[in-house]
Amino acid sequence: MKPPAQLNYYFWRGKQQSGQRIQGLTVAYHPEEIAQLLKASRITLLSVHRRRPGWLTRRRHDLRQQDLTQLLRQLGILLHASLPLASALTLLAREQSRKAPAALLRRLSSQVASGHPLSDALSDALPYPDTTVSSLLTAGEQAGQLPQMLAQIATYREQSQTLQRNMTQALVYPAVVCLVAAAVTTLMLTWVIPQFASLFASMGSQLPWLTQMVLTLSERFREFGWPIAVITILLIMCTRHFYRRNHKWQTRLHRFGLRCPILGPLWQLAAEAKFTRTLGITFQAGVPLLNGLELAAATCGNRVLEQAYHEASRHVSSGQPLHQALRQHTCLSARLIHMVMVGEETGQLDNLLLRLADQNDNALSHQLKTLTTLTEPVLILFIGVLVGTLLLAMYLPVFDLMKVVG
Repeated sequence: MKPPAQLNYYFWRGKQQSGQRIQGLTVAYHPEEIAQLLKASRITLLSVHRRRPGWLTRRRHDLRQQDLTQLLRQLGILLHASLPLASALTLLAREQSRKAPAALLRRLSSQVASGHPLSDALSDALPYPDTTVSSLLTAGEQAGQLPQMLAQIATYREQSQTLQRNMTQALVYPAVVCLVAAAVTTLMLTWVIPQFASLFASMGSQLPWLTQMVLTLSERFREFGWPIAVITILLIMCTRHFYRRNHKWQTRLHRFGLRCPILGPLWQLAAEAKFTRTLGITFQAGVPLLNGLELAAATCGNRVLEQAYHEASRHVSSGQPLHQALRQHTCLSARLIHMVMVGEETGQLDNLLLRLADQNDNALSHQLKTLTTLTEPVLILFIGVLVGTLLLAMYLPVFDLMKVVG
């Protein structure tokens, strides 16, 4: 498999025709592209070298998924207005404020002007592989419907990104609340409670059991907190490294995730929505069913379901109907199998798959909103109980002292 193209940041120095020296930062695939770009602007290149950009620079100029979606949408509009493909790509490149998308468009314009199809040019120029987009573009080029296909791809990517964004937003709030709770607990155990400990030591009285327990916890935390934190970070890094390279462990973890009471159904809905949307749009575009199954299986995001879809594809290649091939796997939903069966019988498989994807998206969004609504008060109550317990433990001896004095 051909490795993905690399978009690099280059720092260059040049000289204008007036003799004034200038410098800048440009994104390109090769240094030769910098020379050609500056030559078109009547700038003589003096030196160029690759530079590792900072986080802020990458955030401002890297190629994002939404950038590619927007470019495909705009390109489809220009082609629909009968603008030549190479000219449309050049026009879009000039309008870009982000450097990486502009470099991508310049490469595409050069490749298309040299006679390469857009699908091949995009596959070679993207810094990350996207076989689904390449296959859909190929189908659109072969059918002579490239502008319409670009619009469909943009819509498909927008819906997929909306689904991913909804899932991410549902996890952000609990993660932030847990981080705040951890920060507050750490602050109290390392700074607030030790000040109370010195006060209680000077009192010399018997402390309540809750106060003694919290003081002991604070002492142990200050003594072993940093080693535990370092070990935890190392374990997380090692586990992540092992997880990425061990497919069997990924499969076991994904199977366990599907069986979880709350997260399992949500994961099933999201994976099914990705699969049905990808299979529906590829089948609608004229991509062969077997190829569409392989592309759709790779997008579902769950190894257990992905293996089931791949096995179903092998059964379909041997002549078995798709709904019968899917029915052999208990991890797949009955609604998916029923919709596929109806689609095959009526000849409307693509439309029914896309409708099922929309239904799953709506159901997932509703369930995520419900889960977020129910989670908020639980997390707030958790923080309140945690902080309240620590404060109560510190003030119980003060209350006892006030009773004695009174």
